[in-house]
Amino acid sequence: MSDVEKNTEQIKSETSDPETSVSEQEQNVTPPLPEQSEKAEKPKNKKKLTRNIIIVLVAACIVIVIALFATTDLRAYNKAVREYNNEEFKEAESTFKSLGDYKDSKDYLDKCKYELSVDGQFMRALKKGLQKRWSITDSDENEELDDDDAAKEWIDAELDSIGSFKNKTFDDSKLQDAAKQYIEALNDSKKSLAYYNSDYYTYTTQWENAYNKRTVLIKSFVDDYGLKVDDKYQDDLDDILDDAKTTQSAQADEDQLNSDLEKSIKSIQFTAKNEGDAEFPYYSYFITFTNKTQKTFKSLNFDVNVKDENGNIIDTGDSDYSSNNLSPGKQVTLDVYFDNDETDYSGYTIEYVPHYGTTDGLSTEF
Repeated sequence: MSDVEKNTEQIKSETSDPETSVSEQEQNVTPPLPEQSEKAEKPKNKKKLTRNIIIVLVAACIVIVIALFATTDLRAYNKAVREYNNEEFKEAESTFKSLGDYKDSKDYLDKCKYELSVDGQFMRALKKGLQKRWSITDSDENEELDDDDAAKEWIDAELDSIGSFKNKTFDDSKLQDAAKQYIEALNDSKKSLAYYNSDYYTYTTQWENAYNKRTVLIKSFVDDYGLKVDDKYQDDLDDILDDAKTTQSAQADEDQLNSDLEKSIKSIQFTAKNEGDAEFPYYSYFITFTNKTQKTFKSLNFDVNVKDENGNIIDTGDSDYSSNNLSPGKQVTLDVYFDNDETDYSGYTIEYVPHYGTTDGLSTEF
């Protein structure tokens, strides 16, 4: 082989070697400068970042707007509840009305309307009056006052609060009647104080009657109209309610007695006996009474009214007292005394008004 041929084969061998070829290709490629690569990518990344920021901001704004709309009713509701609790019922009513069906807004709206009515105003005034009275009676401020002066202060504490409701018209007629009766009971209590230093029996009788009436009415305000007081006055209210139960029990007992007594009275036998003669009559009068009640009478007598055909009272008499204990089922005959003893009253209508005292303490005022 000639030298030319040898050189040719060597060149072919070097050209066909893969490793030699790649190496030489890499050496012949000029890589881009770092500065050139960053400049090429930067505009594209900047646009993408700006677009992402805008998307995030828009999404955040949407969330904020939704949150604001979602909590608007809640914030208005909470504000209205605060107004209601602060007795700003007019303002609360307006807000609850605008909230429509939101939560229990309709229930609160009804409550606001009630509180703004005469009925609701009276119940709040009653609570405040009672608590003002109890704040005085529970304190030591009255130690140097006479009892009647102290009592006037207690009564005025309530009357100052509810006295103006005497002539107001309520939505609930039963509540209106109860309110007026309660105000009358307070005034009766005040009137009884006029007898405190002069006629203690009359004072205590009238005071206790008014007090008993008040306790029963207060119980009805609690049971029927939801009267509540602050915790510090609950013991005072509980005492009133206990007394009311005692009064109601006694009243029920007395009502039953009067009902049974009425039946007994209907069976009374009236007798007019002529002790004289036809020309000069002189009558003695008697009533025979049978005890058809469940009570034993330790004392019993009657006012006896004689009525004409028109129902007019033409004569009034008094019976003797039955001083012996008259137990159930027993009978007694009592003399009756009239100013006119010359007329036979047996054909007239006779009315009997009983006065009694029972062995268990029930009695009428004589």
